[in-house]
Amino acid sequence: MKPVILAVILSLQVASITPGEAQAGESWYMGAGASSCGALVEAAHKSSAADLEASFGFQQWIDGYLSAVNDARGSLGKSSMLGHETDADGRDVWILNYCRAHPLEPVFRAAQGLALELAKTNP
Repeated sequence: MKPVILAVILSLQVASITPGEAQAGESWYMGAGASSCGALVEAAHKSSAADLEASFGFQQWIDGYLSAVNDARGSLGKSSMLGHETDADGRDVWILNYCRAHPLEPVFRAAQGLALELAKTNP
């Protein structure tokens, strides 16, 4: 049942994205990363099954984002080990703190900020 709930939540988040005209240098983010930081903070503070599933979905999206950043960095000859010196709890708290301070920003901005922070120790 839990995978079904997660799939519904993620599909609703993808369906809520309204595509616009892309500008040069912009990227389009899909899934949980397109949701607001406020939604992440709300999900993190509630204990219903749906909120726990949403929180897990955010965590998985962010881990996937960091994995993609590592893959891209590796193909450019840079360190592809962002996050290896941290644990999931530390990364989750960093994201939560960012989102508390920037509730109107999309989650992908929090993930970008975390990647930049981790890159400081892994140039």
